[in-house]
Amino acid sequence: MVSACARLQSEVCNMIAWLSENIGTIVVLLAVACIVGAIFASMVRGRKAGKSCTCGGSCGSCPMGGSCHSGKNA
Repeated sequence: MVSACARLQSEVCNMIAWLSENIGTIVVLLAVACIVGAIFASMVRGRKAGKSCTCGGSCGSCPMGGSCHSGKNA
């Protein structure tokens, strides 16, 4: 009969082995997640500042004129 301590050690060894086998994938996943998070945060900050992905800020050449920036000088 295997003791609980030996079983726990076996599980920890298995976990460490799995981590060491997949460390490259984990690092790439974390890097991509950080990049996506930074892009998302930048978009949120831009949205709060009144910018959007589709607005270049040149209301003179926009068919909507100044109607989308109500309260601001167009």
